[in-house]
Amino acid sequence: MREPRGGGEKPMSNSQRNEIGFLNPPASEGERGSARPSVLARRVGLVSAALFTVFWTIAAYLASVEAGADSDVVRQWVVCKYVAAGANPYVLSKRILIDEYGPRNEKGAKIYAIPKGVPEHLRSSVIAAYGPPESTYPPPAIGLLSPLVGALGNPRQVLHAWFAVNLVALGAVVVGFEVDPNVETNRPRI
Repeated sequence: MREPRGGGEKPMSNSQRNEIGFLNPPASEGERGSARPSVLARRVGLVSAALFTVFWTIAAYLASVEAGADSDVVRQWVVCKYVAAGANPYVLSKRILIDEYGPRNEKGAKIYAIPKGVPEHLRSSVIAAYGPPESTYPPPAIGLLSPLVGALGNPRQVLHAWFAVNLVALGAVVVGFEVDPNVETNRPRI
């Protein structure tokens, strides 16, 4: 029989709880192996998912390189360049859209991009090297993107850097899935 806990007794650690079966009770003979996947099965699944994601990321990168200035990250880089120059890309984008489609888009046109042709009265607001901005992300997103990609010099650098950011993010996800929260280790958690 267990003695009642007194004020001086220390709480059990996870490893002590595991030893007595508190966190992961031992499986019965019929359940062994079915309660949790083995370490090998987890790693095979993780490596398979990681390889699929790497190939998908490479395919997305190649599609972005082919799209060039029309890729999403490059369009947002242009918005970052406007912000760095002290211009408000949101107001300019809105003015271009209103000039092209009207204040309420009365014709019901499907709008997928900012028109490349800029009306004469707005040309002085457009930075010639970048063209009209497509400010589709909210300002906080541009605030996060500006230090990452806004400082880069050309679209090709942006595409390469964004590919690297995606690979680092993928690595962080893989490491996060590799960590088993039920096992105490001395390695730091991310």
